[in-house]
Amino acid sequence: MHTLRLLALVLVTSYATAQDGGSPTLQELAPRLTGQWSGEMTYLDGASGERVTIPADLRVDVSETGAWMIRKLAYEDPGEVVRFVEVASIERNDVRSALVYREGVDTDVSRMTSYRTTTDGWAATLKSDQRGERVDISLSGDSLTATTLAMAGSEWAFRNELRLVRRPDATSADLLGVWRVDVRPAPDAQPVYTDLIISNVADSVEGSFYSGSPMLSGKVNAAWGEPRIAFITQDNSGQYASSAVLRAGVLHGTTYSSGRGSLWVWTATRSD
Repeated sequence: MHTLRLLALVLVTSYATAQDGGSPTLQELAPRLTGQWSGEMTYLDGASGERVTIPADLRVDVSETGAWMIRKLAYEDPGEVVRFVEVASIERNDVRSALVYREGVDTDVSRMTSYRTTTDGWAATLKSDQRGERVDISLSGDSLTATTLAMAGSEWAFRNELRLVRRPDATSADLLGVWRVDVRPAPDAQPVYTDLIISNVADSVEGSFYSGSPMLSGKVNAAWGEPRIAFITQDNSGQYASSAVLRAGVLHGTTYSSGRGSLWVWTATRSD
């Protein structure tokens, strides 16, 4: 958990160090990391000792002044989508952060210990004495790598690594396809899966949801930076109104049934 937090903190602290020694300012560097990143995360499995690689998506938003950052990380491990949200404040080389995840909130202070520019980006190292961890990060063009190491005796040992590529903002076309939807009745319940199929988002929404119920009507709106979809389905109990937003490759949605008097909260990942 702490390792994932450090992977995000390094994104911000790298900026802060840039203010020293005539390097580019934080304000000049920040726009290079703001946006959507996709790729994979490799971590060291504690039980087997083997390295495991899974898909990962990261969203970074930095304020205009560079004083704070919001980071959202999502990955599937396995069979469920794991999400982290972090808010961090920046003051020169120091970063104070609060990471919110399923088990609670984790706070920490970390410091940048080295920074250097490269041909088409930069490289840096972040250390947290409190956690006994270090992160080596490099940005090369639109490719981002962050490797976390933990102190084991007198040596640094591999913990995990993010390898990401900047992804263009999602469009309505990114909604098309087959989605695996988790409609579990409560956050702590076991997953309950169904399919969402979106076959058309041009003039109207076409497809099916939950046991193949066809969409009767629907609409897509991508004008707010994230594609959003709303549609109606129906069964013997009446109509169901569903809506969702696509964030970091994951659909976050709700479905309301007036006939059943129920509101379901769900997430969906691609299965095609």
